[in-house]
Amino acid sequence: AVVSTQSTGMDELKIETLKQARIKKMGVADVSEHTKYRSLQRIHFIFQKCLRKYKSDVPLWIKYIKYCKKVNSSRALGFAFVEALKHNPDAVEIWIMSAKNEMETNKNISSARSIFLRALKFNDCSQDLWVEYFRLEVLHVEKMLKRQELMAACDKTMVTNTKAEFLEYKTAKIVFTNALKSITIGGEVLRRFVGVASVAAKAEFLTQFLFDKALSAQTRDPGVWCCLAGHVAEKDIDKALSL
Repeated sequence: AVVSTQSTGMDELKIETLKQARIKKMGVADVSEHTKYRSLQRIHFIFQKCLRKYKSDVPLWIKYIKYCKKVNSSRALGFAFVEALKHNPDAVEIWIMSAKNEMETNKNISSARSIFLRALKFNDCSQDLWVEYFRLEVLHVEKMLKRQELMAACDKTMVTNTKAEFLEYKTAKIVFTNALKSITIGGEVLRRFVGVASVAAKAEFLTQFLFDKALSAQTRDPGVWCCLAGHVAEKDIDKALSL
């Protein structure tokens, strides 16, 4: 049964965690790599055996993905993402985990962007996907801006090939514009986008774009107007406190 197999896998994980804690406590430093490898392989085997039979168990896929990341099993992690999404294309959380892994671990923005685009083909009505895709593009611009600052500090005459329009969040704006066509952006969803934009170097510029677009598309939604009012009030309070 799936419950039995999952329980076995969880027991193995607990045993491995306790073993590592005991080794650390005892100060044992000569545990062979072979012993560690066999222990990890057994846990991988149990997970994979279960998932071959229960391919649609999304929570179990997520547990396995987290385990692969924890033990730095990059090859198994790649397998897990591919197989999980092949059998569960509507698993939004796994799509997001895969894209974040490409961006944060592999430092591959093109691959992360490609994953979001594929995910949206199956789940274009997912608010979470649109918000996280927008976050990806905003954070990418922030990294490029910081890189420019470092380059300028090292050599003020150095020329960058990064287009000015990209640094004005052009791609992030396109993502939000496309999101408006696929999902209804009410007050709560708009707050999530604004929250992402608030970390940008040009936060006010980007936030104003979001409000302008949202108001033009959802002018009768009271939630959007409430979100705008709250944002303006928060700005006024911050300004007053800075005096």
